[in-house]
Amino acid sequence: MPIPHGFVERLAELSQSGVPFVCVTMVEAVGSTPQDAGSKMLVMSEGLVMGTVGGGRVEAKAIAYAQAMLGGNRASLAPAARQDLRTGDSALPPTLSATLLTWNLKRDVGMTCGGTVKLFFETYNHAIWRIVIFGAGHVAAAVVECLRQLDCHVTCIDPRSEWLDKIPAGPRLRKLHCDEPRSLVADLPDDAFVVCMTMGHATDRPILEEIFRQGRTFPFLGVIGSRAKRAVLIKELTAAGIDADKAERFHCPIGLDLGTNQPGEIAVSVVAQLIQERDRWREQGAVSVGGNAESTASTLCPAADAKRTLLRTRRFDVVEQTVTRPDGCEASVQYVRHGGSVAILPLVDDEHVCLIRSRRLTVNETLIEVPAGTREPDEAPLETAHRELAEETGYRAARVDELACFYPSPGIINETMHVYVARDLAPGEPAREENEEIENLVVTFDEALAMIDRGEIRDGKTLVALLAYARQREP
Repeated sequence: MPIPHGFVERLAELSQSGVPFVCVTMVEAVGSTPQDAGSKMLVMSEGLVMGTVGGGRVEAKAIAYAQAMLGGNRASLAPAARQDLRTGDSALPPTLSATLLTWNLKRDVGMTCGGTVKLFFETYNHAIWRIVIFGAGHVAAAVVECLRQLDCHVTCIDPRSEWLDKIPAGPRLRKLHCDEPRSLVADLPDDAFVVCMTMGHATDRPILEEIFRQGRTFPFLGVIGSRAKRAVLIKELTAAGIDADKAERFHCPIGLDLGTNQPGEIAVSVVAQLIQERDRWREQGAVSVGGNAESTASTLCPAADAKRTLLRTRRFDVVEQTVTRPDGCEASVQYVRHGGSVAILPLVDDEHVCLIRSRRLTVNETLIEVPAGTREPDEAPLETAHRELAEETGYRAARVDELACFYPSPGIINETMHVYVARDLAPGEPAREENEEIENLVVTFDEALAMIDRGEIRDGKTLVALLAYARQREP
């Protein structure tokens, strides 16, 4: 059968557009079949675009199969297509780009004719690897140069047009000049691998903050820098009101542990990690469809490893995560995922502090503590501090300053706790929950330290608050 008029032109047009589609070709027709070998059709996720491979049931089945390839619906794909021709594995390649199927029209399609057809399904613009780089400095330019040799589409964003101009143009490179790079976060495709390598920490942080505020998730989010920079970024993000769990969901440092600090060698290590993470992401079942991505795993956990929720409660979740150890082996860990909390040391005056006696059913004791509480979703730690102080003690503070930030028990919980000191207090009525057994305990600061020495204060956050403030009071 001759190719329909305008078919090649339409295929070329779709290919240039970047829209994912499938070209279906009947390569063989044996017996009584509804169409001749050589017939073709183009299918997008919305359905048939042009051409035909026979109409009726065989065409409907072929269209549904092509849509399944584009949308990642593996259950709709035939067992033959779930075989990786490179390895022989029975698992379907998550970026299946082409497959040849033989259908018996009576047995496989449900038609009365007894013929068979062979159909070749070939995807275009499917599972494009998109990489977005914030920054156009020496290392960023070297990374772009390395990526130029790979099958990927790169967007490079920087407020300095003179630096962007230094990077050679390419058919799969888009250079964007933008005075406020964070303003482009909303336009990033969901399946982009995002790398921040701007002029420094002060320009990387606003981009991260915008990503987390918008609730964006990407298969990879990395920031160039040291572990110390990561710690500072997390602290500043949480101080800005970003949930502690979200604020940790980025790679820093980035790049595999190889080479020197020369820009070219750093670029090689970064690109090697991007390839590694891309392959892991695809193995987990990610499929790109018109700029969107879905994955069977959490896409922004610290090491991009698979995570599942074992128990969900009002205040916390228990999760199990598969992590990759430094030696390359995988291990499974379980921990409590917590939204973060605050503790407050209220200074009644220069000499007195307000502690509380709180009945704790978990240890079946009444403990002497500082007031504390869990942050509400999207609530800034400082806002939580004011709220919890008033609810548990009745005091309202005119001034609240941060004393410390720490992990109470990182072996089993990812909770981050901010510790504050509250000054210039005004008394009021507390708003305690019905199940809380709490009473205020006002003592001198020296007496509070003596209670530590006598073993009367055993609550961890209270020890941190009192001892941190003691250090602050030292002349």
